[in-house]
Amino acid sequence: MFKEYKKFIMTGNVIAVILVGTIGAVIKGFVSFIITRIIGMFIGGASFAEKFIELSPKVPAVLNDAG
Repeated sequence: MFKEYKKFIMTGNVIAVILVGTIGAVIKGFVSFIITRIIGMFIGGASFAEKFIELSPKVPAVLNDAG
């Protein structure tokens, strides 16, 4: 069983999925914690948590737990 698992893990597809997930998490963290704060600082300390763009008038706005 361990040999099959090791063979599966060593294939390129699994490694690529893990790397893509990791890189996506790093980019999301960078944008949400650094870039949006810098942009908010330049436009007068605005909070992006309350900002949204309505994409379609037919779809109602979805509120998260905070709102």
